[in-house]
Amino acid sequence: MARRLVLVNGSTRRVAISHPPPPRARTPTTPCARTSSTIRTSDPISHDAVGNQTSRPDATFEYRAFDLPKQINWQNSDVTTFDYDGNRRRIRKTSGVVESIFMDDLYERVTNFQTSVVEHRYHVRSSERTVAVVTRSSAGKKTQFLHTDHLGSVDVVSNENGGVDERRSYDPFGARRNPEWGKPQAR
Repeated sequence: MARRLVLVNGSTRRVAISHPPPPRARTPTTPCARTSSTIRTSDPISHDAVGNQTSRPDATFEYRAFDLPKQINWQNSDVTTFDYDGNRRRIRKTSGVVESIFMDDLYERVTNFQTSVVEHRYHVRSSERTVAVVTRSSAGKKTQFLHTDHLGSVDVVSNENGGVDERRSYDPFGARRNPEWGKPQAR
């Protein structure tokens, strides 16, 4: 409870001010509590009470209390886990033998424990977005430049010589599609 000075009818008084708890505070017994179950390939996609996907035919999902993914259990027994800092920014992703460590939007270290290869990825940013990614590893250094469309989505990735390394295209809802419309997306 906080005490504040307020002006009441021309005179100053010290009053106690308290705030009610937020509505629908989440506890482990509310409908937002997460559950997971074994799924089969014929199972539909399901969501929890706040809209997070909890299962689909090839995976089940677990979430942290702040609604960000904690773990993905894949049907092939692979597991992907995520860790976050105090500001809810992802700091680590572990999937099989590969671990990625993230430092803000500026740096990423990708370690493959099976091959002992470590990649350091430096994200070069403008005031609005990432404009280049510099990758250093035992194989050498590589710089890629990210070019965006009018909506800000990366549609071309070029190399330091100006050649096109990759073309990207997205449908109206953001799913990747083949940049050559009419051809199926390569998997």
